[in-house]
Amino acid sequence: MAEQLSFRFEDQSPQTTETAQNRDRKAHPQEAGWKKPSPHWSEKWARFRDLRPPAAADRPATLRGCLVWLQQEISPNDPQVREIAGAVATIIKVIHRLQRLADEDLPADPIALRPLLRDAMPAAVSVSRSRFENAKSLINTLAIAAGWVSAEIRSVATLQPYWQARLAGASELKGGLGPMPPFFRFCDRSGIANEDISAATLDLYEKWLTEETFHLYPRLRVNAVATTWRKLRRLLPDWPDRDLRVISRKRQLFLPEGSFPSTFYRDLDAYLGSLREPDPLDRDYGRPLGSISINAARRAILRAATCLTKNGTPADTISNLAFLVQPSEYHSILKCLHAEGLPRLKAANSQSYWTKSAYDISGILILLARRWVKPPPETLDAVLALHKRVKPTQNGLSEKVQARLAEFMTDTERQELFQLPWRAFKIADKMLHEGDSIRAAKLHETALALIIVLESSLRLGDLAKLHLKENFQRDRKGRIVKLVVRTTKTTAIKWAEIEEDLAQRIERHTKFFRPHIPGYDESDILFPSARGRSRFPSSLGRLLHRLVAQQLGKHFTTHLARHLAVDIILDANPANMALAQRQLGHRSLATTSRIYGSRATLASSQYFKQSLRAQAQRAENTHDGKTPKRKRSR
Repeated sequence: MAEQLSFRFEDQSPQTTETAQNRDRKAHPQEAGWKKPSPHWSEKWARFRDLRPPAAADRPATLRGCLVWLQQEISPNDPQVREIAGAVATIIKVIHRLQRLADEDLPADPIALRPLLRDAMPAAVSVSRSRFENAKSLINTLAIAAGWVSAEIRSVATLQPYWQARLAGASELKGGLGPMPPFFRFCDRSGIANEDISAATLDLYEKWLTEETFHLYPRLRVNAVATTWRKLRRLLPDWPDRDLRVISRKRQLFLPEGSFPSTFYRDLDAYLGSLREPDPLDRDYGRPLGSISINAARRAILRAATCLTKNGTPADTISNLAFLVQPSEYHSILKCLHAEGLPRLKAANSQSYWTKSAYDISGILILLARRWVKPPPETLDAVLALHKRVKPTQNGLSEKVQARLAEFMTDTERQELFQLPWRAFKIADKMLHEGDSIRAAKLHETALALIIVLESSLRLGDLAKLHLKENFQRDRKGRIVKLVVRTTKTTAIKWAEIEEDLAQRIERHTKFFRPHIPGYDESDILFPSARGRSRFPSSLGRLLHRLVAQQLGKHFTTHLARHLAVDIILDANPANMALAQRQLGHRSLATTSRIYGSRATLASSQYFKQSLRAQAQRAENTHDGKTPKRKRSR
């Protein structure tokens, strides 16, 4: 099994393990007879850069058209042209799995092709990651020859002496120079002087990366440039004393802190405190809310107040929360939310007039009126009448989630997912035995997180905060037997039994793999960050998504694992909705039924058809296909 999987793990397979001999070759290349890698534009490919691309009006719009043009310019039998043709076929094969486009519909424009390449999953069509990366590089060469991509993306021109002198001291720093040399070359080509580099320069750099290169994540590259600039400014005394930050493009959902009167914030904090610790004698209050729900309520109330200011209400007149739930102000908030969400709904071809966020904010304001403000009955009835007009986009799972769940519909597909962590464990053990301890530890950590989330259906935030001493119960012999978590969203206590083989894997991870992970010595967190704290949930989620995408060629998130758990439970028995509620940690059965009611209906339909087939089979076996004769009554 390990040998079968080894070629699929990118940067993690035993074949890619860096041996001592390879490290010696890198340290002493002349002694070992090792040759340095060829430059970006070697003599083999330089002629493609020197080709005269067609005019913008005559430029082929698809990859297939660019390939036909290149074959006409050189020759279809040229070795390099045939290599590029194979790369085009590989890209089309991989993207067909995702989008099912026709060959002629695959665009050559970087803006249109980038999202397709970003979401591509080569493992789904048995294409290795290295082969796919090589195909992307050859596609880049084709796009440069056809004029779609700038040839400067592969430029290795010498930097200006000004930057050479300052980067000389940065080469020994941890992390190296990162993305700075390509950025400085862009500034040199664009005629931007050293003292003129600013946030506007980063905007131009991102625009160039987006429109003239196949870089998959231009925004992340620009953020990396800004982060590295600030780091070098802090560490190097002769670095330019200017702060460089990316211009934010986020919509202003609510005004900055302090924009409203102090009485408004005191009222808001008092209300959120009552949600966290409600009065048990107040009949209008329910259970205590978790930190996630309280933060969502705070953001919703601030956004509602911001909507009033957008409609012309002065911010200093919003002195308390009762102002938000007056019928006229509540009506104004809903109109603003409708106007903000309408363009997105039209872009998605939705038939609804309200976004999900508008529905959630409206519901939070109704909760505020009932629990805290408690207006007169006629005022509350008027607000409730307006709230009834705000209808959610849909109940249950979205079409996107249902499409991703469809990739795990059969028992074979589900078994592949549940067996993936154990196959990864074997690879990690082998890598550790061969001396590649850091990558083995990272792979083992990712596989351990995957098997825990599959078997316990934890949310991503709860998974990232797992504590070895607080969340794992042990028996008298010190063996791990249970997982106990107080969920951050609902504050409900969730229990999960730990099987013996998983408990042994957790112990093995803490003893042999975890010491090689940065931050181990400072924390008892199961998945620590480099500083020994709880890892940011999104970073752990990306690791899980990448592992499943590379090995199975399918989209995966921790929340998808929760949906999959409900599907498995309801497939076994459609009446097991209460069991699904317990598995997910929902406090209310109504919440589980609202989200998964359609899945239960589908499961009951399948269960009914299976019952009919079983009944027909029993009748055939009992009567041999003949209708039984009725006995005459005496």
